[in-house]
Amino acid sequence: MSQPTPTPTRILLLKTQSQPTDPYLTYFTTHPLPYGPSRPTFIPVLSHTPTNLSTLRTLLTSTPSPYGGLIITSQRAVASFSAALSTLPCGRASADAFLASTSVYTVGPATAAAVAALGFRAENIHGKGCGTGIALAEVVLRHYASDSSEMPGQGDRPLLFCNSAARGEWIPKALEGRVELQELMVYETKVEEGFAGEFARVLMEGMGEERWIVVFSPAGAEQAVEIVRGMEGAEGAEDAGRTLWAAIGPTTEKHLESLGRRPEVVAARPSPEGVWTAIREFVEREEKEKEAR
Repeated sequence: MSQPTPTPTRILLLKTQSQPTDPYLTYFTTHPLPYGPSRPTFIPVLSHTPTNLSTLRTLLTSTPSPYGGLIITSQRAVASFSAALSTLPCGRASADAFLASTSVYTVGPATAAAVAALGFRAENIHGKGCGTGIALAEVVLRHYASDSSEMPGQGDRPLLFCNSAARGEWIPKALEGRVELQELMVYETKVEEGFAGEFARVLMEGMGEERWIVVFSPAGAEQAVEIVRGMEGAEGAEDAGRTLWAAIGPTTEKHLESLGRRPEVVAARPSPEGVWTAIREFVEREEKEKEAR
């Protein structure tokens, strides 16, 4: 007698689905979890608007640059640079010297690839192998000393950290007193107006099932936790199913903990494989514990 097909595990990804393809969708649909396939669902949490574009345009056409390098840790910041490039009077050509000579520090392969697509030289992009801001800060400290033979003459100029108001504290704290850091807010972030209603609808749709909620930033965590609490406290909550939390990194982990939700897993690297591996290892540990009872 054939075994019944397992119900796909719901993976609720609190992010906007990337177009034309999203690496999380591709990875989770092609890599089954130990107890069967997964069913990713994207729920947009944040909207991002580029800001300070005039400052970025001035920066992109400055030769020599007043900064020894840039810290760009998100693809939203990359998008702001792209928007500034697209509005330069002479197009990308007027920024060629800046793009060719500027070092950029990034977190992870996806952001590094996006930075390269802007026109920065691959040999000037550092941090592709970093999974966290802490790891990137260590790279900066190794490479950016004023007496560094790798980047002579750059360590006496500040680094520019391109971010948003919601940026984490890890990088500034790690570099404080050791590398001069200036900051520029290059995009604004706000919670999508329809997030709460859509998230609640998806939860109700999956009542009785096990679900993973993958949180990518602190911004949407508060509403997500509040909605899940409401579901758990409602009549018939014993049939609501099991909710498990995954954090994309330590900043989001810390914020979830401050809300009273310690995530079951934290991705070692902020990538589809990092999230999937953390969930897989958790599932495997649970299965071994059940077998040992």
